[in-house]
Amino acid sequence: MDLSDIPTATVDAVLQPVEDQPTPPPEDIPIPEAPPMPDIQPEFVEESTPPPRQNKPLAKAAPIKAPTQGGVMSMSSAKALAVSKPQPPYPYEARAHHIVGSGVCVVSIGPDGSVTDAVMAQSICNNLLDQSALNTFRRWKFRPGTVSKVKIPITFTMAGASY
Repeated sequence: MDLSDIPTATVDAVLQPVEDQPTPPPEDIPIPEAPPMPDIQPEFVEESTPPPRQNKPLAKAAPIKAPTQGGVMSMSSAKALAVSKPQPPYPYEARAHHIVGSGVCVVSIGPDGSVTDAVMAQSICNNLLDQSALNTFRRWKFRPGTVSKVKIPITFTMAGASY
């Protein structure tokens, strides 16, 4: 390709001095407000450790006998007697498949306050949810000598477990 036929052009550029003007301040850019935090209940709640006991001589007291219905205490009466009551976890597989349900667990308590047996009196109709409830209720602790059986209603919803 022959470029000799193309005319050449010359451009002269001259810079004009600009009057001294201060640099304008930067524009205020509004910061968008953060959306409000959703009100989410934690799935797991850390149990607090009780304060250390003071070394005072304790007076002998008779065991508290709570009101029962047919030898089985209802959950509303037993809440005050439970000293450790972790909440059942919602199994991942059940939550992923949106499985919900309600049931009733009956726990037997030994003289030392630990749970000796737990059975589902009314199934939640899902083995994963039944096992989660049973495994957790077996870890509950009650005040020693206060109750022998407790009926615990449990409901699993997409928000978690409640009893």
